[in-house]
Amino acid sequence: MTDPFDEADANNPGKDDAKLTGKALAKGAASLIPGGGIAVELFNGWEERKRRRETAMIQEVLKLLNEGVDQVKARLDSDDELAALWERALDAARSTRIERLRMIYAGIMAGAVYEDHNSRMQANVLVRVLDRLDEEHLQVIAAINIEAQKPPTMFEDGSPAPAGAQRHELDARLPHLSQVLDILLTSLLSDRIIEDALNNTWAAVRGDRRYTLSQIGQIVLEKLSPEA
Repeated sequence: MTDPFDEADANNPGKDDAKLTGKALAKGAASLIPGGGIAVELFNGWEERKRRRETAMIQEVLKLLNEGVDQVKARLDSDDELAALWERALDAARSTRIERLRMIYAGIMAGAVYEDHNSRMQANVLVRVLDRLDEEHLQVIAAINIEAQKPPTMFEDGSPAPAGAQRHELDARLPHLSQVLDILLTSLLSDRIIEDALNNTWAAVRGDRRYTLSQIGQIVLEKLSPEA
């Protein structure tokens, strides 16, 4: 399925020129106000860090593929779907400060060279999901996985409770995130990376929660494991 945003870009060949012009105007305006020179230096520093990340990513992908630049360029020139996936993964990699996520993006890019359309669609979804995660999200995912593997407990009425991480368990495991834990959990629930095992039950009505990893959450965890 064609991404409508990609179609819009294709129909707007002047978009890149407009971006460059916009950056130049922003820098020029910044130089005219007090402190503007500092802003330009910060902007240049951020851009340089992103360029270094992008270069390192491409080098890692070339190493994984065991191919040269010319070979990879030929692939991208002849495969729009692959090029679009690589562009999205590179954009995500440039923006994240998390090294292990960048390595995952590199693996996705290299693997997509040999994958079919359906596998590339799944890879595209995974890139979108990973791009929304910060280091704090990854810590919560890991903690939920550990707590959810504990033997199930019992409710007050003696009935078995489903496995899952409870809020107080996550607080104890991640005390440095206690002030933002609710925000992180809400974000992960919204992105369907975690699930509430008590959803639509009487226990949920009284505010109980048992967090587990969803299918996509399990995939994220598997990608993050050292053996992946």
